[in-house]
Amino acid sequence: MQTALIIIGITSASLAGSAFGYWSLEQVEQRKLRTSYLLQAGAAAERQALGYLHVRGLARTVIEVAMASSDEQDRSKLVQAPLWYLRSNTLERLMKKAGLGGELSIEGCARARMKLALSLAIAGLVCGMLASEMLALIGCLVGFIVGYRAPQMALEQEVEERANAVERELSQLVEVLVLGLKSGLSFDRSLELYCHYFSCGLSHACKRFQAQWHHGFLTRAEGLRALAESYDSPLFERVIESIIRSLRFGTSMAETLSNAGIEIRATRKTKLEEKVAKAPVKMLIPIGTLILPAMLIFILGPIILELIEGF
Repeated sequence: MQTALIIIGITSASLAGSAFGYWSLEQVEQRKLRTSYLLQAGAAAERQALGYLHVRGLARTVIEVAMASSDEQDRSKLVQAPLWYLRSNTLERLMKKAGLGGELSIEGCARARMKLALSLAIAGLVCGMLASEMLALIGCLVGFIVGYRAPQMALEQEVEERANAVERELSQLVEVLVLGLKSGLSFDRSLELYCHYFSCGLSHACKRFQAQWHHGFLTRAEGLRALAESYDSPLFERVIESIIRSLRFGTSMAETLSNAGIEIRATRKTKLEEKVAKAPVKMLIPIGTLILPAMLIFILGPIILELIEGF
């Protein structure tokens, strides 16, 4: 009887200890996630305050409406969004690539969608009523569709502008890292040097993720990969993967980054040449619609007037 009681006591104590240990581990992980979220949210708020939204005009206004519609409770959720939000995975991916995960939420984007869709539908209805009932119906439908699609289109534009910005700033980052490494500094110290002396979107993103791996929320490799995944730039991802491989295998990072810098400059030059080559084609539209008709009227106008007077 005593042996059975001892076995039961030991078993109960083991189960209680295991449950308490699991609960403690879960609390530690939750605390890490919440602290990591606060770091991301603070960096996103700082980025917004410093004007690091790359889009301008209507797209910027739409994103600000979505930010205002995302309350603190939505942004602090650590679970997936409900399945009834249409294309929530697409919005979540775009928010991550736009660097606004701490300022936007799926729920906030859904609220912004409904606000914009209803507002533009009413505006289209009112404007269409001035002409006819058919135009009022068409204006209402078009306004609703445009308002519903506006947050996603604004985020897509922000992702594209952000990727272009990081590719412009990437050569500067690589040059500073190479300079620091060749001067005998470590990779972390070289990255701190870049974050301290340069103020741009990429430097603030590097500072945020460096703070996360310094606080132990992420390993350095995980932080670098998360930094690369926060931009929609294959070139930036290749540079980060080169840095991770050099840190892992102990190869010369300065030489690796020097080669990466050559690739970055060549890619940048190719893109600029492509834009220059497309400029004449784009100029055909204003020339054909604005300049050419005016020139024809200026040249043929007197001739047409003389012909009219002759008849």
